[in-house]
Amino acid sequence: MQTHFRSYFLTCIAAIFILASCTKTNKQGKYIPKDAPLVMHVNMGSLSSKLPWDEIKQSQFFKDSYSDTAIPSFVKKLLDNPENSGIDIKGELIIFGMKDSSGAYSCIQGDIKDAAKFSAFTNEAISGGIKSEDGELKYVTKSPIAAGWNKEKFIYIIDMPDFKSYDYARESKAAPRDINALSKSIFALKESNSLAKDEKFTELMKKEGDVHFWMNGESLYSDMPSMGGMMMPNLTKMYADTRTTATINFEKGKIVVDAKYYASKELSKIYKKYEGNGINEDMIKRIPAKDIPVLFAINYKPEAIKEIIELTGFGEMLNMGMAFVGFSVDDFIKANKGDAVFAITDIKETVHTYPSFDSTTTTTTYTTSEPDILFATSIADKDAFKLIINGVKKLGQKKRNE
Repeated sequence: MQTHFRSYFLTCIAAIFILASCTKTNKQGKYIPKDAPLVMHVNMGSLSSKLPWDEIKQSQFFKDSYSDTAIPSFVKKLLDNPENSGIDIKGELIIFGMKDSSGAYSCIQGDIKDAAKFSAFTNEAISGGIKSEDGELKYVTKSPIAAGWNKEKFIYIIDMPDFKSYDYARESKAAPRDINALSKSIFALKESNSLAKDEKFTELMKKEGDVHFWMNGESLYSDMPSMGGMMMPNLTKMYADTRTTATINFEKGKIVVDAKYYASKELSKIYKKYEGNGINEDMIKRIPAKDIPVLFAINYKPEAIKEIIELTGFGEMLNMGMAFVGFSVDDFIKANKGDAVFAITDIKETVHTYPSFDSTTTTTTYTTSEPDILFATSIADKDAFKLIINGVKKLGQKKRNE
């Protein structure tokens, strides 16, 4: 009987873990609109374990900031100890931005450890703000900032009307924003209208990292303005349904980034049709340098460039511009084999000395970092490549003569 019960219990536990790992929802996206263009998620617990606040307080930048007599008292309390804010400094911090008809706004949200401390801190930070309550939720508003919170969660809204998209063909003014109502709407956001059910965002949140980054290309570029009423090329096929995600980890002096790009359907077809091979390692080995802090290598099929240009509708316009310098898109494709390498190498520090305007010293020095920059590409057709080189020289000569 005991053996049967133990097997049943272990099976249930295993099922729970499997369901948890396969879930398509996430808790971090609950208060984020599903069409938010930019989102940053910060694992403050992970970051604080790698860089304790006591170490930050020893930096010269911190000391200079703390000694500034102009900073408000509530900021000093925060600098003394972030926990004075009532925020859970080992919890999660989420920052996102939104664009709308009233311009734009940013939102900062996180976890609360001590609701009484947070209430006191916020009321001091937004001194003179209009206070209100709605059940367990409390609000304080003083344009351009609104704050809302309960015992577990806080949301700050910052209005940014100057970020309204501008259409040159049709002038329009930003409508005034009720930021208190906006704060309430974020708390009341339906799960179906949030990122909580977005599978790609859920996948991102499952990855271990100090910082997570989310970009919705479709939302970010969807309201690009027209230029004086002129019809723009069909760029919607480039950014429809596109998403970019990244997980960032700080590891022993290194910044490790794991990024992923979700292309539009039209672009995905082109990528699959012209999928490249492995990068050319021989090109990398031939880099004449000892120290290489930045290296980027790519392998692609040049024919894909023409299809991408045609997809956007830029083809005719681009060829008209390139005709001035003596080559076409077809010449560019014919010239390149599809391997390219970019590198920043051998950074050298140079000390510069110049007369000082300070009466206490005769000279002042400053140091600059000067790297070597290398770009290399493989050549498929030398004659076509010469056309491109001559065209670039012609363009450079024109710029010098202007």
